[in-house]
Amino acid sequence: MSHNLFPATAEQEVTDTMEEEVTVPVEQNVTEKKWWKEPKDKIISWMTAKDKLLIEMRGNLSMIAIVIATISFQNVVNPPGGVRPGQSILAEIFSDEYVLFLKLNSLCLISS
Repeated sequence: MSHNLFPATAEQEVTDTMEEEVTVPVEQNVTEKKWWKEPKDKIISWMTAKDKLLIEMRGNLSMIAIVIATISFQNVVNPPGGVRPGQSILAEIFSDEYVLFLKLNSLCLISS
């Protein structure tokens, strides 16, 4: 390398330091899709749709549980057939069926 009294320009520095040219191959098919891109996109789409479905299903199940609990509670407060002082009319006429009704109604209320 020669020592000049004047500073070298940028072009001179590049030509002095570059001894050989390097060629970089350019990719021919840059827009070529990878084989895994489409299945990956389908899986991601399915998973996001599944999340939305689960959120909607949770809301629907909550609504159904509230309706079942409301109906069950209303049947306990005001039993079918009406109420005489102290006892249900249905319990006096059909005592076995009324006990089954109370058991099933209690099961619905607890499970909701």
